[in-house]
Amino acid sequence: MYHVITLPSIDTRYTAQWYEWLIRWRRDYGRRDVLIYGDNKPHVVRPTEFLDYRDYYHYVLPLMDKMMDNLDSGDVVFFFDGETAGIEMIEYIRKMEGIDIELRTFWHSGTYDKYDLTAVRGVRGEYFERGWFNIADKIYVSSDYHKYLLNEKRDVPLDKIESTGNPLDLDAFEDGTKVEKIYEIMFAGRKVKEKGYDIVQELINKKHLPIVCSLDMSWSKKEFYHALAQSKVLFSPAQQDMFATAVMEAFGSNIPVLVPDTPQYRAIVPERYIYDDWKYIDWSNIDELGTGEERKLVEKYDYNSVFERWFN
Repeated sequence: MYHVITLPSIDTRYTAQWYEWLIRWRRDYGRRDVLIYGDNKPHVVRPTEFLDYRDYYHYVLPLMDKMMDNLDSGDVVFFFDGETAGIEMIEYIRKMEGIDIELRTFWHSGTYDKYDLTAVRGVRGEYFERGWFNIADKIYVSSDYHKYLLNEKRDVPLDKIESTGNPLDLDAFEDGTKVEKIYEIMFAGRKVKEKGYDIVQELINKKHLPIVCSLDMSWSKKEFYHALAQSKVLFSPAQQDMFATAVMEAFGSNIPVLVPDTPQYRAIVPERYIYDDWKYIDWSNIDELGTGEERKLVEKYDYNSVFERWFN
């Protein structure tokens, strides 16, 4: 059996979607061997945060308690977030009780990335992370850049890490080539420096560029996808973005993007969409940036394909 510990459902992030897609995938493929722990009760976070950590532990600890009663030898435990205190109990159970349990985790980021919010705020997480990486049998990440970063910064063996990308629902995207444009430039990041929000503010206040910040609009994910298709370009000046979910969503909508020349983006974004310096972007040429075939770049991240790799 596969035991999946999910993340709180946050509609403005991708966690609510992951839960919904996994339920749908399990049903469509008859995967009764996949047990899903969690619910789709809405959770809310501040615009600067990915998770509310106190809320997360109120959410995840009862799920882990319930899972412990169902574990058996030969089972696989999968955490949607490997950065979860309590995972280490799997190691104690399998060693002290002699139960053969495989541990798989997905990592979004961590203190090994200097731009990640945990590192910026001074979380002393290195030794916790090394422990979690050590006891995991398989670690999934969103890009090859992330894979090699774990190897370099935390000495995780490369053969333990698999780069799968983040799952996407390609059927949820509208084709931006067939939708009337309402918005010139869309920014979909959190309002923090690591996502380039300071750059966005300068472009709005000093250059008077018509940039729409999606978090200001209180859109649901469905509404955001519609607005994305109505945009000419997605702008993401982030210093840190392991998978760049909004960028992939733009590609899924056949919308071009503009991203900085960083190793993270170079691992997942073609050259034509990468700029050298945001101060010298020629915004008058954004109509010529798209190819109309951006969707092909993200077809491999369809959630059916990603889940098949996670739960094989």
